[in-house]
Amino acid sequence: MKKRILSMLLLGAMLTSLAACGGDSEDSGDKGSSGDKSETAPAGIEATNYNLPFRIYAPADDTMYSRYYFTDDAGTDVMSKAIYEREILVEEHLGVDIDYTLTGDLRDVKTTMQNMVMTGEDTYQLVLTHCISGLSAMIVEDLLYDFNDFEYVDMTNEWWNQQAREALSVNGYTFYTVSDYMLPDVNCVLVNKSLLEEFSLENPYDLVRDGTWTIDKMMEMMSAVTTDNGDGRWNVEDQYGLGCPDDFFLNAFIYAFDVSLIEKDNEGNLEFAFDNERAFTMVEKIDQLLMNGDAWVYKYTLQPTDEESLAVSKGRTLFNIESMGELYKYRDTEVDYGILPYPKLEAAQEAYQTNAWSGMMSVPKTVKNSEMVGKVIELLSYYSQTTTVPAYFDLVLGEKLARDTDSKEMLGIIFDGVVYDAGASYFGFDSNMNQLFYTPHALIINGVGATGFSSHLAQYQPAAEATIEEFNETVNSIVRE
Repeated sequence: MKKRILSMLLLGAMLTSLAACGGDSEDSGDKGSSGDKSETAPAGIEATNYNLPFRIYAPADDTMYSRYYFTDDAGTDVMSKAIYEREILVEEHLGVDIDYTLTGDLRDVKTTMQNMVMTGEDTYQLVLTHCISGLSAMIVEDLLYDFNDFEYVDMTNEWWNQQAREALSVNGYTFYTVSDYMLPDVNCVLVNKSLLEEFSLENPYDLVRDGTWTIDKMMEMMSAVTTDNGDGRWNVEDQYGLGCPDDFFLNAFIYAFDVSLIEKDNEGNLEFAFDNERAFTMVEKIDQLLMNGDAWVYKYTLQPTDEESLAVSKGRTLFNIESMGELYKYRDTEVDYGILPYPKLEAAQEAYQTNAWSGMMSVPKTVKNSEMVGKVIELLSYYSQTTTVPAYFDLVLGEKLARDTDSKEMLGIIFDGVVYDAGASYFGFDSNMNQLFYTPHALIINGVGATGFSSHLAQYQPAAEATIEEFNETVNSIVRE
């Protein structure tokens, strides 16, 4: 076992500091911070000494995995200390050596899993995935261990995401799931506070709080600030109500408006659910949002050019849609911006929602010591509550990237409203469901508009339904010993 020993004084200080980051001491204590009733058996798991490695695989091209999940030492920043602390707590309690391989790209996850199952090797005990790529294939190829079969994983515990558990399970199997170990990667709306003041607009934070932050309200405010720079040509040099890259940033409106691609029948099988009145209304609103002249939509690339993009740092947009994982790019921008959730479809909608673009936890079916693996996964999830979660939310996001207390409050609302959908996760890259998942781009960006949604649905729905039915049949045919 590699030697990564902290003095008890340093470890205690780190625990105290990070527990304080998560909120008041009473709340942190309820979740198992240092010194509470779970000190001797955290998550009900007794101390032991397996003297075994626990290896984690993750694709290196995922921003979240490469920035916020792994470290070789405690380092000096809060996030590294939190990650290191979590590993020390699990390693010392179970006598394991946690190691990780961060390499390749998102497509390599399935290949890595296939190679392990084909050879029967127990190379990795936890594999972190993309949010879509390869997920359904790894299920139908029977490469995965069912989390329900872990004796020491209790997914009813508060550190497991219950919405994800329900949304991603199929016919009673849970091949992918999400706990507090997985930090959500979501999109958000950035608001230029200088333009709010200049045009005497309503306080969007208050709109969020009273439930009236809707797409109609957003478009009303956008219209108030859109201004030509005087040259008579509308281009990237003008001022707009919204600056937004295309692609998955627009897909998120589906979930923000409480629409799903997939539902479940009484047996837990997946069913197509995109053909309803709310989906039609969603398309109409996105059409208005993007095509009324108040939005500058540009092609999404990892390195957008100044000639095409219109980021919040330019100061010429009231609202911008951005990935939370990319906010570090704006740490030094001079534009005073705030953070908001995506708007609701209408005020009557119960909550503000957004889908997660973060990956899932999975385990290869070749795992040999399921007892050890289950305990490590449960403890990594359990200890994340008082280590990496508060470090990420309160410090990495809350203090470094959220510039005011209102934005910190909005972060809580955004992350409380994260949803998962099997339609996106399992079929988002299927050639037919993909056209529906990317409806905002396929119809509106390509110039067809909301009026074409009926024919768009008619074109792709039958084949998408057939894909879902075939998936259900394959999953139902899986025989477990």
